[in-house]
Amino acid sequence: MMIAKIENPDEEEHENRVVKYVTGKQGWERDTWVECNDMEPGEYYFYVEFDWQKAQEHTEFAVSIYGESQSFFLRDEKSLF
Repeated sequence: MMIAKIENPDEEEHENRVVKYVTGKQGWERDTWVECNDMEPGEYYFYVEFDWQKAQEHTEFAVSIYGESQSFFLRDEKSLF
């Protein structure tokens, strides 16, 4: 998983957006997580990738977030890939 801050979120063309890497983590554990302290207000990309086995039947997963401030996910782009 990877988190990147969108430096110019008002840019309508996605390919012209500037992003800054914040943090990331990889692992094989069932519950992989990352902790971010003192994140600046703004918009972020949260990218998650799985290497599913070819015979894998269930490819559903959950992503959650919690903290002192209200946060929400705008969209899930799984269907694009």
